[in-house]
Amino acid sequence: MTRKVFAALVAVVIGCADVALPAPRAPLANLNSRIDVAPNGPSVGCPDGTSTPISVAVTAPAGMSESLLDRIFVEAEAIWEPVGITFDWHPIASRTTPRDWLLALTIENPSDPLAESQARLGWISFAAGTPDCRIHLSQASAEELVRRTPTALDIMFSAHERLIGRALGRAFSHELGHYILKSKGHTTQGLMRATWPSEQLLSVDRSGFELSREQREAATRRIQHTQLTCDQQL
Repeated sequence: MTRKVFAALVAVVIGCADVALPAPRAPLANLNSRIDVAPNGPSVGCPDGTSTPISVAVTAPAGMSESLLDRIFVEAEAIWEPVGITFDWHPIASRTTPRDWLLALTIENPSDPLAESQARLGWISFAAGTPDCRIHLSQASAEELVRRTPTALDIMFSAHERLIGRALGRAFSHELGHYILKSKGHTTQGLMRATWPSEQLLSVDRSGFELSREQREAATRRIQHTQLTCDQQL
């Protein structure tokens, strides 16, 4: 599939991971994101074939459907399964995260104005080189992304929901990479790439949304040998 003309016009922003407070966001007219195309590599995971579960407290807008949440979860699970990481998703009604849950995912209300902090699909903050345990996603930015992608227009509701879930699941996976790798850096290829065309972000093809072998090994080591905790309340 060749989309050279459109790719030059629209890119999608996933988020900023290099400041303690949200950095200035790119305008939606210049959406950029963070992932690339590369063949899927072999699984690393745990040596004994077991997986490491990560518990995630999920705060979602009141009107978000369970099916859309499930699509976000499924996309993240598919991307991180080769690393030997699974997820225990815990939708909650408040913004207080118990300490025994590793991560807090907040999906911003799509009816809110696209403020500076919402001009990206997702973001995570760093303080003194340490990633926060809170990952944010913007449903409004995902909706805007689909609206600005010509091949995504005039589709049925179920297909629209699939695209939103796919985009947000990949955005979450990217920000989780910053958290697990404990790095603000980006790569030229793979899940931790800085930018890519919006049509690729929405594509059913998941190739290009993986970690390199070195990143998978580093992620596995950190998960196995480091006590990751979310020791603050939202």
